[in-house]
Amino acid sequence: MMKLISAIRELPVLEHEVMGQGILELTDIKSSPYPGASVVPSLCTACTAAFERRLLVGETKESVLVPIIKLIDKLQSEDQDFRATAGYTAIMKVLTATGFKEKRME
Repeated sequence: MMKLISAIRELPVLEHEVMGQGILELTDIKSSPYPGASVVPSLCTACTAAFERRLLVGETKESVLVPIIKLIDKLQSEDQDFRATAGYTAIMKVLTATGFKEKRME
């Protein structure tokens, strides 16, 4: 997983003349089973890494995923034991009079 995370962090991000540079930041890593046995590498069956990525004008969720998927394909071709997938979950945080509420986007 560290090889993939390191490679994703090296991917170039677009820059918008008004909004500035896009971001791609690691926000969470979870191993499975969690908690407990995941601290022993031989018992760890999966690892999930979540990145924060906000779209700039002209970008789509698909255009952001393409370089990551290509990177995964490259790493899988170099290491037959390496397995990974990439996808997205959109969450919008809305400030209301009573505080922040999350809304999952489709």
